[in-house]
Amino acid sequence: GSHPPANITISLSPAGSRLPINGSQLFTAKVTGTTATATTWKVVEGALGGSIDASGSYTAPAKAGTYHVTATSVADTSKSATVAVVVHPTLSVSVASAILNLLETRTFTATVNGTTNTKVTWSVQSAGAGGTVTSAGVYTAPNVPGNITLIATCQADPQEKATIDITVQAGSASGTIN
Repeated sequence: GSHPPANITISLSPAGSRLPINGSQLFTAKVTGTTATATTWKVVEGALGGSIDASGSYTAPAKAGTYHVTATSVADTSKSATVAVVVHPTLSVSVASAILNLLETRTFTATVNGTTNTKVTWSVQSAGAGGTVTSAGVYTAPNVPGNITLIATCQADPQEKATIDITVQAGSASGTIN
């Protein structure tokens, strides 16, 4: 008589992932305790949680959230392993860099995709005078030249940030040449 395998274990790699919306990740399942190492893959949340094919290639959905991928042993369907996939919103800013004159004001925009909360928190990072930014992204340069980094942080997922490099130059707005 044949005995069912006793010690089948499954481990998945990577053990967890952080992906952008619509991002992809190849998962691999390591099956030990049997020569029949085939697994079947599924997304626990179904189609809402993205999709995975027979080779373990996962595609994230267009909505941020935490989803779960499971690999089940074909040899013993009572044995499976599950990993969590954190799908994060994506954040982009209107420009990567800008040059402003002293005390010049400019509005910058950030776009968040994949979540209902599309708000960002703006902040200024600078070694010296950094100027000011409003919650709406309206930036006012300081009255001294310098290099400033404007940071937009996704409120729905604070790990998601985008930066704008700002150079404040000591030119006059009127364009007079002395």
